Amino acid sequence: MNVFILEGKNDAIFLMQLLNKHFKFEDSPVFIDKGNYRKGINNLRCILLNKSKYNFYKTNYGFIIYGDNGKQNVVQKVLPRLVQDTFGKISEELKFLIILDQNGESKKDIMTKIRNNVIKKLVNIPYANLEESEDNILYIYSEKDPQYRIIVQLLFLVPMSLEAQLRKKCLEKLKKEVSRCQKDKLLQKEPHEALDELAQLMGINMDELIRKSVIEGWFNNETWYITLLEKISQICNFTKISN
Repeated sequence: MNVFILEGKNDAIFLMQLLNKHFKFEDSPVFIDKGNYRKGINNLRCILLNKSKYNFYKTNYGFIIYGDNGKQNVVQKVLPRLVQDTFGKISEELKFLIILDQNGESKKDIMTKIRNNVIKKLVNIPYANLEESEDNILYIYSEKDPQYRIIVQLLFLVPMSLEAQLRKKCLEKLKKEVSRCQKDKLLQKEPHEALDELAQLMGINMDELIRKSVIEGWFNNETWYITLLEKISQICNFTKISN
């Protein structure tokens, strides 16, 4: 089973639409944590730890998408907790694919943080072993029973942030509608806030804007987008069938 863990709602919607378009997953299972009593993460834990629910999602989809509340939360709390809760309870290989905005931080630095936080959660599990490969992939396994195995792999979604990339593309699409003065103001604003205004100019909401960017192929020629598609196809064994 592949579990995609992303920073937030916008990232999760973007990935969902990407999988729908390029791999023809028409009904991607997405869970979002809105910060209210941690319902999102509890729903995900419930699925992974309930055999019948787990088998349903594995058989019908092969993956789950989960969006949390920021990079720090994912690295320090969400992933370590999921590893702790699921290791030794799912008798097959479970992949946690962490997809984060790059924001200037190196993959190696983030993986070091992930590794250290996971180790803290596994310290009281005597049969848990952890190895890190040269390409920054964590392998968590049991020498006692090799069928229990977790792989943690980090991918970068976009350079900077998804919202910053979307703002850039929106301004290109609306260059006739947005004056130079408006453009300067939008570039000075926080990307989320600027995107809300740009979505209104397009007559749509934020979710629709994110889906539109994928459906219309705004990023199809971007190196990061092409690389992300290739990595997802390779790691998850998904067949890419459209551009």
